[in-house]
Amino acid sequence: MSGENDEEHKEKEKQRKLPVAPEALEALMIPFLLGAGPIVGWYLGNQADQWFGSSPWGQFIGLGFGLGAGVHQAVIIIRRISR
Repeated sequence: MSGENDEEHKEKEKQRKLPVAPEALEALMIPFLLGAGPIVGWYLGNQADQWFGSSPWGQFIGLGFGLGAGVHQAVIIIRRISR
């Protein structure tokens, strides 16, 4: 019986050592995704504009795709956290 109590005690100690909930760390990623997505999309669109000479359409399209990708990833994280 003492072996079972030792195992339960060790498991409780492991749970106490977590300084921050993993969900909080995932939630901290959301603002960065919403900021970085449009920036990367705009940059890639700007590069496409320079390559094809289609300014400013590539920037707008890249910005839209970047924003959409950032929102998509944010929704995935929010769904994972809310389970």
